[in-house]
Amino acid sequence: NGDADFHYNYCEDINDGRGYTSGIAGFCTGTGDAWLVIQEYHKLTGGKDKMSQFDSVLAEYAQSGNSSTTGLADYCPVWRKLGTSDKKFKKAQDTIRDSMYLSPAMVYAEKLGLRTSIAQGQLYDAGIQHGASDGPDGLGGMIKDANARVTADETGDSGSTLSINGYKVDEVAWLKKFLGVRANVLSNPQEPPNMSGAWAKTLYRVKSY
Repeated sequence: NGDADFHYNYCEDINDGRGYTSGIAGFCTGTGDAWLVIQEYHKLTGGKDKMSQFDSVLAEYAQSGNSSTTGLADYCPVWRKLGTSDKKFKKAQDTIRDSMYLSPAMVYAEKLGLRTSIAQGQLYDAGIQHGASDGPDGLGGMIKDANARVTADETGDSGSTLSINGYKVDEVAWLKKFLGVRANVLSNPQEPPNMSGAWAKTLYRVKSY
């Protein structure tokens, strides 16, 4: 969307069935990754900090996948304040972002043989939004579907050639297949937690490529 800033202090309920979405990677209270950030932050602070008041609720919602924001009335104000100036809080976000999204995406990129920054960046962005799972809506699942669309050699000008299904395919040609798969998933997700309709509003994350 053209915004290259790091929004460590971002926090709101975007009504996508995942509770509050917050921080540099959109960590959600209803999916558990926000709770992982808070636990990492506790490690850095010694366990007693301004986020400690939410521990029991966050742990419960992470375990159950509950999208409720009940009991989290002050969560966003606290997150925004810490995300603006607390270096330890920012570091905690970086750590969980890298372990859950960046590292898995780069593992997939290495296995595919991706060399271009644009292709690697797309996998990273997809990993953040879709997660790195092999499910039909996850990064692994989408890569599998994109690979299935490779049925012949395809040349191109990217300077990078991938070996997929025994065929030689230009990296950008493969990326276009992946983008097609992702666009379809955003419009028609298969997994119930992703069916709120919110993803359809984010097709710009594909069209921008």
